[in-house]
Amino acid sequence: MGYQFYPWTHKEIADMIRTNLGLPVDTPKRVEQGTTQRFEKWLADTSRPVLEDAKVRQVLAKLAKRKRGCGQSLAQQAGPRF
Repeated sequence: MGYQFYPWTHKEIADMIRTNLGLPVDTPKRVEQGTTQRFEKWLADTSRPVLEDAKVRQVLAKLAKRKRGCGQSLAQQAGPRF
């Protein structure tokens, strides 16, 4: 897995993710041309699997449940912290 990029204004969150989860994250102020080209190539790749309709419906139902619970704080919705 390569780096996950976050906006440079979210450096504190990225640092927490890197420290607590050990994930390779970065907050570059600019994205290199090669990174952009890899992303565009990935978008154009039609061989990657497409989500099944059932899977999409399941994810949408889960999101709808969260939306109904919007009276909760974000911390309550997110669950336990690391």
